[in-house]
This record gives sequence, C-alpha cells and structure tokens, in this order.
Amino acid sequence: MFPRRILVVEDDPNERDLLVMFLEDDGYEVERVANGREALTRLQLESRPYDLILCDLQMPEVDGVTLYGVLQRRPGPTPEFLFQTG
Repeated sequence: MFPRRILVVEDDPNERDLLVMFLEDDGYEVERVANGREALTRLQLESRPYDLILCDLQMPEVDGVTLYGVLQRRPGPTPEFLFQTG
C-alpha cells in the first residue's frame, strides 16, 4: 500500500523544505512546488492523484484560493485541501 500522497504548494523555500521534511519523517509521500501555476502543471502531468494539497494562501502568479477554484471546476474529484499561511 502506498503512503498518502501530499503536494506542498509553498513559495517560501525554507517553509516548503521544513513542511516536506516533517511530512516525509511521518511516512508521507511528498512532492513540492513553488506556486499555484507549478501546482497546476504538476497536477496535469501526474497519473496518480494526490490525497492532500497543503497550500499557501498568498503566492505570486496563482494564489491558493485561485488554485482551489480552478481545481474545483475540473472534472473528477478535487483533492483534500489544507490552506496555510506564514
């Protein structure tokens, strides 16, 4: 069985690396991107869905709320979202 897959969307590299470290230490399969635009690209390329998207609210290019809205309009289930902000 695969560990739960999490996509961390965070523009601050220090916060992103810290979140990934904690989640991986707890056994999660974690991938990371720096903003909402990168998240949309990653989500289009992935064949296996993410169980959770841990997403910063305020980011350049595409913010967290916009990313969530775009994903809600796509066909199929929207992954669980957890918004966070530094």
